[in-house]
Amino acid sequence: MLSMDSLISVQNSQPGYKNHWLYTDNSIPVMCVARYDQGKDKTFRQFIPDQGDWLEGMCSAPYPLYGLSTLANPLCLDSIIITEGEKNCSLVHQLGWPALTTVLGSSNPDKSDWTPLRHFNRYIILRDNDKPGIDYTRSVSRLLRSINPDCQVFVVNLCSSSKGGDLIDWAQATVLLGSQWDEYSPLKVPQIESLKSALEVEIKKQMVEVEQCPKVGFKPIEACFSGEPQELELKLHPVPSFPLEVFPTDIAEFLRIQSAQVSQVPDFAATILLLVVAGLIGRSIQLKMRPNGTWIEVANAWGCIVGSPSSKKSPIMRTIMNLLRPLENKAQEEYQQAFKAYKAKQREGKENGEEFDECLPTLRRYITDDTTTPKLRELFAGNPRGLILRNDELKGQLDKLDKPGAEGDRSFLMNCWSGLECYSEDRMCRESQINIPPALTWVGCIPPTALQKYLREAMGRGSGADGFMQRFQFVCYPDTIKEFTLSEEEIPSDLHKQIYCRLENLDKQSQAEFMEIVFSPEAQDRFDQWLIAHETDSRSGRHPVYWESHLGKQAKLVAVACIVLHSLDESIKHSPKTEVSIGTLEKALSLQKYYEAHALRCYESICGSILEDARAILRILREKRIATRFKAQDIYRSGIGGFEDGARVKAALELLEDKGWLVREKVSSSGNGGRGHEFWNLHPRAFSKE
Repeated sequence: MLSMDSLISVQNSQPGYKNHWLYTDNSIPVMCVARYDQGKDKTFRQFIPDQGDWLEGMCSAPYPLYGLSTLANPLCLDSIIITEGEKNCSLVHQLGWPALTTVLGSSNPDKSDWTPLRHFNRYIILRDNDKPGIDYTRSVSRLLRSINPDCQVFVVNLCSSSKGGDLIDWAQATVLLGSQWDEYSPLKVPQIESLKSALEVEIKKQMVEVEQCPKVGFKPIEACFSGEPQELELKLHPVPSFPLEVFPTDIAEFLRIQSAQVSQVPDFAATILLLVVAGLIGRSIQLKMRPNGTWIEVANAWGCIVGSPSSKKSPIMRTIMNLLRPLENKAQEEYQQAFKAYKAKQREGKENGEEFDECLPTLRRYITDDTTTPKLRELFAGNPRGLILRNDELKGQLDKLDKPGAEGDRSFLMNCWSGLECYSEDRMCRESQINIPPALTWVGCIPPTALQKYLREAMGRGSGADGFMQRFQFVCYPDTIKEFTLSEEEIPSDLHKQIYCRLENLDKQSQAEFMEIVFSPEAQDRFDQWLIAHETDSRSGRHPVYWESHLGKQAKLVAVACIVLHSLDESIKHSPKTEVSIGTLEKALSLQKYYEAHALRCYESICGSILEDARAILRILREKRIATRFKAQDIYRSGIGGFEDGARVKAALELLEDKGWLVREKVSSSGNGGRGHEFWNLHPRAFSKE
């Protein structure tokens, strides 16, 4: 048990001790607040019981109210008095009335437990004459109404002519004028009787219902809100910078210089280069993922770079993709020569009366920018290694797939993702195509706002939630450089030649027979460990379905990264190795973490578009273009602010509700079996927080 002697430690903990106040729970002390004055400075410190003594600290929130033991006292004007601060509250206790206050003064009434007052119906708040006093009155009124919507709350300002004045200031300026009272000591009985009588008269004279007090400006609807509205701020998921050290030194240097020339981070260029090399290799290299199984992966992959229209995505993509231009030109020359030879043989056979049944030569293709699905199948037939689909404006290509009648195109493209499928087509109007090897590497640029539409569909339950967008594993959405600087650094010609030499060697290797590579024993053990942990996590049920789908495709990302990095390392060697080393695997796993974080940023950025909608709706409400109590259809049926989609409006309203700007009100139908109505109410403080 705590004794009065134990409070000596509270009194002696700091010079200038003035007084202390005990907070109780069921009559048991749970916290002590002490005041210390040194000159003009005052300090409040909190203590909690600890083995018969007091230790500095606070009890767990919600905190008890100070003065709970006085609730059994006779009421003042049938009301419970609420003050700001323990000193004023203790003075009311001397008058024999029930009075309460909160710890930490006016700063945190929401952190106190008000439920013991749920059975009382009438309160009088003696507020301080300053802005914190007004805020405190408003907050306490809201909290009281939230536990008892029918209670009456009155407010009294005893010191309207004295800034910051409170109950004690009023008492010392009236009844106690001229007395030598130190504001803490017990008053004499005559003083108590005089003060009690005078205060009751003054309260009767000044008390006004809190809703009718213009200074406080309390609205009953505030009781439905949990506090002040929160700021509508978007914080993107943090992402790491691209680890350039995964590349050979010459490639890393090339990417660094190239990015500096456009004053941008190297993430864009590095991602495009990874995809270019993946597309160049395509199906020509197969990585055996498990030693005793049939699981293999090939290098084709889907990815995109995400950034604002001013982030230099297109120039960077153009520069990196142009690394394949010499190979394309060489392939064109070889095709023209082969075509001339074909025509010459054809003429010679015709002149000699011989049958000529040779096939037309095939142009080796690397990139296509725009194609129909039938033409793409034809290109695959002549390019079994695979192709790169390049979309500087990825949104346009995705929009095509959303058009009615394009469902088959979408399905075919999904078949092109793994690079391991065989596709056969039989149509009445054209020749059958048997066992086409569809292997597509897809590279694109897209702004965040455009990407959000497709990711929102992927996160839903409609036709867009088919795993299509989750196939874009190499997605890069970095923190871009905001301040543009000029760079005079040039890419050395020797460095250009070295990069081209690597790509040319990879091209030659990929035109030979398909090659199989495996993990080294050490790398295999490490991959197996990662796979078990990763698959267990992705199947744990802790993640949303759309994110499970994304995680479930990351083993291919790791495989593609391994093939690309291994091939780049071996591209200037005469006898390339067929084992992926543990070092290469670790680099691939670092890329997996990198692209997982960037993908998560993309999905979480959807909140950004909802946030913009929420801001627009809040602006509409502040401009009083609709009532502050409204239905969702008041917005989308009128098309106000360009809102015509009910689901979009609902998502924005729910965000405003989460942030404390709106509260939902459900009204039952007056008829039997009716659906009722749902109204939204704007926080009364919304106009003062503009």
